[in-house]
Amino acid sequence: MEGSIDRRGGLRWKNFKRIKVTIPKKEEQIAIASVLDSADKEIGLLNKQLEQLKIQKKGLMQQLLTGKKRLKV
Repeated sequence: MEGSIDRRGGLRWKNFKRIKVTIPKKEEQIAIASVLDSADKEIGLLNKQLEQLKIQKKGLMQQLLTGKKRLKV
C-alpha cells in the first residue's frame, strides 16, 4: 500500500517533498516578529510582577502567622 504515513508515523520523502509551504513576505515576517517580541516583553513584565507579588504575599503571611501583624475582622 502506498500511503503517505508508514506504521511508525513517519512521512515518506517523495510525499514530503510535494508539500508546498507558503512563506509570508519579509515585511509581514518583520511585523509578526515585532508583535511576538512585544508579547514576550509583556509576558516577562507580568512574570516579574507575579514574582514580586508572591514575595509580598510570603512576607505578609509570615507577619500574620507570627502575630507581628493583625487583621481587623
